[in-house]
Amino acid sequence: MSTVAPAVEPVAPARSSGLAAIFEHTRYVLGENRVTAFAFGLLIVIVFARCSVLMWFHTIRWRPTPPRR
Repeated sequence: MSTVAPAVEPVAPARSSGLAAIFEHTRYVLGENRVTAFAFGLLIVIVFARCSVLMWFHTIRWRPTPPRR
């Protein structure tokens, strides 16, 4: 009889959660392409500025000025 090594199943890498996978992929994409990273950073700045303005208008209870006579 011949001796054959038992079949070993390949071990798959550990799966991370969906949110962790999204962050890993985003980090990979932004790390590979600087133009994409710049555009993504600019998007974050624009969204932050827009939210800041909306919160500022809400806190001062902005009302349009009445028309002049």
